[in-house]
Amino acid sequence: MPIGTPIDIQGSTFNAGNKGFFLVTGSGINYFEITNASGVAEVDKILDSGYINKGTSWSKPSGLKYIEIELQAGGGGGGAGNISASGGGGGGGYAKKLISSSSLLSIEYLVVGRGGDAETYNNQNSTKGGNSLFQITSSIIANGGTNAQRYSGGAGGAGGTATGGDINITGKKGGYGKIFSGTGDSIGGAGGSSMFSGGTPTTINGYNGETSLGYGGGGAGGSNKSGVKDGGSGSAGLIIIKEYFY
Repeated sequence: MPIGTPIDIQGSTFNAGNKGFFLVTGSGINYFEITNASGVAEVDKILDSGYINKGTSWSKPSGLKYIEIELQAGGGGGGAGNISASGGGGGGGYAKKLISSSSLLSIEYLVVGRGGDAETYNNQNSTKGGNSLFQITSSIIANGGTNAQRYSGGAGGAGGTATGGDINITGKKGGYGKIFSGTGDSIGGAGGSSMFSGGTPTTINGYNGETSLGYGGGGAGGSNKSGVKDGGSGSAGLIIIKEYFY
């Protein structure tokens, strides 16, 4: 983890002050340090349903008048179906904003949200989609879609919200898993849609949930009346920066 790397830390077991958007200020073989933390070190903690996502930087070019930036967060992972059907992951949030050159630093930091992991037959838990962020001083944030609840008739994950944009759009909630009385057949919930993804189709009985296509869509839930079928992964988000010089 090189010094100066921007990272989004969302460890579900971490102290509150150690979650969010930071720059790496020091690192070694088995540790790294961040700015603006709570002062409590995290030692041998399990990320659980969280993540650590590395970002990059953008340099302001000479003569720039303003930028138009679009942030799409990652979609949440779908749940696994175990003699049942699970819900689909939520779609990632979206933000869009015009920013004048005078409001920008010479170097700005950004992180593109990762796609949420699917829940699998070996009990790997599903995870939420990653947040997409721009600027460390006055952040524009598109939040990732929530991962789906596991197993029996699970609810779909909530769509991710967004803040700081001129336009902020919440991703669509993932669909519920449905079980039909009498036959025991089931349908896995659809993955929620986003601004850049139409969502992921429902899953018929006996199949794994599909991985989302497009940016920021949620993964579908698995469905099976005998045994376990995996959920589908959510897709990563993206950041689009349009530069205007007139």
